[in-house]
This record gives sequence, structure tokens and C-alpha cells, in this order.
Amino acid sequence: MPQKLAAQDDRMLGIGAPLPFSQETQAIALKQRGGGAATLAQLPPLPGSAEELRSVARYFGPDHARLLIGADASEAILRASDLRPYSVMLFATHGLVSDQMEGLNEPALLLSPPDIDSGNDGLLTASEVAQMRIGADWVILSACNTAAGSSAQAPTYSGLAQAFRYAGAGALLVSHWPVRDDAGTFITVETVKANRRGAYRGVALQRAMLKLIRSGKPDAVQPYVWAPFILVGQ
Repeated sequence: MPQKLAAQDDRMLGIGAPLPFSQETQAIALKQRGGGAATLAQLPPLPGSAEELRSVARYFGPDHARLLIGADASEAILRASDLRPYSVMLFATHGLVSDQMEGLNEPALLLSPPDIDSGNDGLLTASEVAQMRIGADWVILSACNTAAGSSAQAPTYSGLAQAFRYAGAGALLVSHWPVRDDAGTFITVETVKANRRGAYRGVALQRAMLKLIRSGKPDAVQPYVWAPFILVGQ
């Protein structure tokens, strides 16, 4: 069955471009998770994530898009939000695989560092996603390795992808390997743009990949740059 066309009254929620971890917030995360928080401060910045979210939001309009960027891209704010009205959700951040850091035994998405008394650790894990209630017909995970399994031995798509399906998501756009920041932004924005203009999601993704190949960006013709993303579901 072909992917659904975009409905022009869809509502979009974008989450990403989290704040970096400091020594203090590392200590908070370390206490919550039991190890490995120092790894979070070593993750490279994502300079294109905020503009990626804003660019996608423009295709929905100011009255149909909400962005949680920087300090607002937190577990506390996300948990306090009613996610059911949004038909499209976009996460633009780092994706972590199971065992990438000590104490992390499942895939996760990086959010902004937690407050001291929040009880959060700045990581949205697959098990936490599975407990959410969302209404999104399409979830876009613009991050590395988001198609990875729940563990090194588990099947592909058994991690974040399966968790979002449990939470109520329809289709997903996920990645099979590390994504270059500029390429990921290009693919996401161009895919959404084509979909909003009437292309089915699969066709929209194909057009975005072909456009990236022809873009002249460094190594853009190489499959490792343009091919990590794949659609899962309808």
C-alpha cells in the first residue's frame, strides 16, 4: 500500500537541537542512569538541527507547528505535552544505540540536560517511548542508527522504531547507520517538502535522495551519505 499523502491541516511537533551537557549535568545524568554520563558531553554538536526543525515547520505554518528546541527539548516538557494532536513528529538530535555508553542497555534519543530535581537523565529511551501516547501518523527520527535493534543481538527495528509503533505511530523514517549532519538535514527537509507538495512518502524520500546526489555536497554520490534513511510502515 502506498504511503499517505500529506494533509494540509496536519499538525507538526519538532523536538531537537538539545543543549550540550556540562560537568554538572553530567553528574545528574550519571546519578540517574548509574554510569556513562561523561560520554554525553563528548557527543559532537549538531549545528544544523535547529534550522532543520524550523525549515520543516515552515511547511506546516506557524499555527500548525510547535518546536521544542534547546532548553525546551527536555524530557520534562515532552512528558508534560499532549502528543496526540500531532500527526507528524520530528526528532532532530543524536541517536544512541544499546551499550554505546555505560548504563545504557537500550537505544535512546538525546534530549537536553535535566534539572537537578527533575528525576530525568536527558535520554529518551526506547522503553520510555513505548509508554508514551502519540497520535502521529508519521514519526521522523533524524538521528544516527535509529533503525537499530533493542540490543546488539536483537533484530533490526526492534528498538526505537518498534517503541514508537507501540506508542501509536504509523509510519517512521529511520536510519540504518550514522548520519552526517548536513546530509540528514537535507534528506529530512526535502522529503517533507515533497510530501507536503503531494508526493507519497516513499516517492518523496526517493526524490530527496536523488536531489542530494546531484547537490554537489562532499561525497554526496556515495551511498553511505544518502542511503541510511528508510521508511517503515505505511
